[in-house]
Amino acid sequence: MGEEVEIKLLCGDADVLEEVYRSPEVAPFLASSPREVALHAYYLDTPDLRLAAERIAYRIRKEGKRWIAAVKTGKVRTPDGLYVRGEWEREIPRPVADLGKFRNTEIGKRLVSLARESSLVVLFEIRVTRTVGMLDFPDGTRIELAADRGEIHCYGESAPILEIELELKAGSRDRLSELSEKLQAAFPLTPGTGSKYARGLALFRGRKGEAMKDGEALPDVFFE
Repeated sequence: MGEEVEIKLLCGDADVLEEVYRSPEVAPFLASSPREVALHAYYLDTPDLRLAAERIAYRIRKEGKRWIAAVKTGKVRTPDGLYVRGEWEREIPRPVADLGKFRNTEIGKRLVSLARESSLVVLFEIRVTRTVGMLDFPDGTRIELAADRGEIHCYGESAPILEIELELKAGSRDRLSELSEKLQAAFPLTPGTGSKYARGLALFRGRKGEAMKDGEALPDVFFE
């Protein structure tokens, strides 16, 4: 199982997202020039939201030309203020709903059992332009800095996304917290507790998505 340790910082100005990479808090530690990638993510669940009830998120995301399926468990806030959650990923050849890909993981049996005898629905779609860079610190700590600009789309409704995610890849959690504090002191950034998934789920509740069979491709309406 992978473990995701991150801090989310919310922003009200898109220009700030670009300035962060040029700042003395970030620029000296960049391993290479930040790269930009388009991400299209689709979150699925049973119509009665059985996965959400168990604090499980199932996502299929296009990253460049690759499709990645992921399962994440609910976030847990640690005493030092960081958010940690379980994460499993599988590369898939095309965007299909197939929970069986995770059958051999720690959470696999539970996942398949929750969705048994039920079709899945697309809850919402997230479209983001992500600028991402890796920061290497002298103590060996590696932190991925991702600046996201985009929107959540849910059956005719939408919500904006403008945020920074700091994810610890290796090394010290204290270094991660320290970087977050320095960025908040230098820029108009505020800690965010709600994930993109939670925001999208809030849009979906009370709305009805179209059911899809296991192994069926995502509906065309969710593509450009």
